[in-house]
Amino acid sequence: MRSARLLPFLLAASSCWAQTTWTVAAGGGGQFVDVGAAISAAAPGDRILVQGPGPYPAFVVDRGVDIEGGAGVTCAAIDVVGLPAGQRARVAGFAVAPNGGAVAVRQCAGEVVLASIAMSAATGFSMAPAKHGLLVLASDRVFVHDCSFFGYDGTGVRGGEGVLVDGGALAILRTSVTGGTGLPPFPFQGGPGADGVSVVNGGSVTVADSVLRGGAATSGTALGGYGGDGIEVVAGRAYVLGGSSLFGGPEGVGVVIGVSGYSSRGNVRSTVDTIRNGPVALQIGDRPRLAAAPVTPIGGNFVVGVQGAANQIVALGVDLAFDGLVLDEPIGVLHLTTTTSIFTVAALGAGGQASLAFPVPNTPAARHLDLVVQGATLVGSVLQLTAPTISRTQ
Repeated sequence: MRSARLLPFLLAASSCWAQTTWTVAAGGGGQFVDVGAAISAAAPGDRILVQGPGPYPAFVVDRGVDIEGGAGVTCAAIDVVGLPAGQRARVAGFAVAPNGGAVAVRQCAGEVVLASIAMSAATGFSMAPAKHGLLVLASDRVFVHDCSFFGYDGTGVRGGEGVLVDGGALAILRTSVTGGTGLPPFPFQGGPGADGVSVVNGGSVTVADSVLRGGAATSGTALGGYGGDGIEVVAGRAYVLGGSSLFGGPEGVGVVIGVSGYSSRGNVRSTVDTIRNGPVALQIGDRPRLAAAPVTPIGGNFVVGVQGAANQIVALGVDLAFDGLVLDEPIGVLHLTTTTSIFTVAALGAGGQASLAFPVPNTPAARHLDLVVQGATLVGSVLQLTAPTISRTQ
């Protein structure tokens, strides 16, 4: 195991983090009983701790705050909207109510992180348009990790996508996504399943170590519906990197004349890196994969595992807030901020593996920091980036 020094990096960068910590408890005992009121009182850089299960009403995040839900905390919905450039908002640790609850990131110029947001299988039905589990609209710096999202079922229409990327840029890591089901519009015709992830209007998504499932179709007396894709790119681009699995939803069946719905073109298991431009899928050269534990205790080591080709050399960069980190273009130049980054090199050796340890100081300033790592390497003659991985100090 190789070691790199992280102490100066952490101490220098942590000064830009939380200035004030606010507490929210629905049953009393905190400074606020409502998350929205705490957001209104907070300044960019502040931290909001939400205690007790709630449930809490829907809340809107419009500034760069760090909102952390405790064990069992539930809320009706989360909406991050209009975050200014240069600010960073993080929302973590909430269970979103399945009976109408959803998450949205809209018109954000700043960086948005959604972590450990859990939706159960969506219940209830909606008329057109069916509700998405997560909507990313015109927001170019969104990072989702360790979450689960479900699209809603649609009555007489196609169900809602698990995740809809509409003109924005999104990175998905260690996350499960499932599209909704379209209920039959007529007794004789089955309804279609929705996509796990859909990319429209020039959006971009990078997927790593995640499972994307299309929604199931329903059957009809004459015609069955077709299952949703694991991922569909209508207009834009998707990078499906190593460790991800895509599954199309099962098609419906036509009972009377036996006409089945169409099989989903997303019904594949991705074992190699793939670029998808609309219906076209292109295999790209193998690149190293990074792995890190979701949580790193202070006073311990932040350990990053690297898996790649034999004797490959990988340059790694570590960033607290991924300022300038290229999330949606895994082919290009590694770009991190010069003031809050560490660069180191991993030589993978004959086994194609390496492990690097970054000591984390046992100080209060080192708590509640996101450690984001991305690597760059030559694959043939092309410099390519790995997918990012992330760990939270606690």
